[in-house]
Amino acid sequence: MLFLPFVENAFKHGVSGIEEGHISIWIIQNADKVELIVKNTVYENRRASEDESNGIGIANTTRRLDLLYPGKYILIAGMVNETEYEAKLKLML
Repeated sequence: MLFLPFVENAFKHGVSGIEEGHISIWIIQNADKVELIVKNTVYENRRASEDESNGIGIANTTRRLDLLYPGKYILIAGMVNETEYEAKLKLML
């Protein structure tokens, strides 16, 4: 359930009815860690409702990570370039 907000955000912000785009989702598991990488297109002409997003999903996920994996996770999320957003979550098991 920790991965769901990142995947939901990719579909919310990375899909357009008029422009081509992409969503990429990777889950990588090793003996001592699990990593989620989600990349999606960000469109220049977004709908007004997307600009008014309250961002509560990621904030709640960060709080949940602090409770479940204190000091055992790395979360990096942001724009990679002008048209692509990336979220990386690494959990140390």
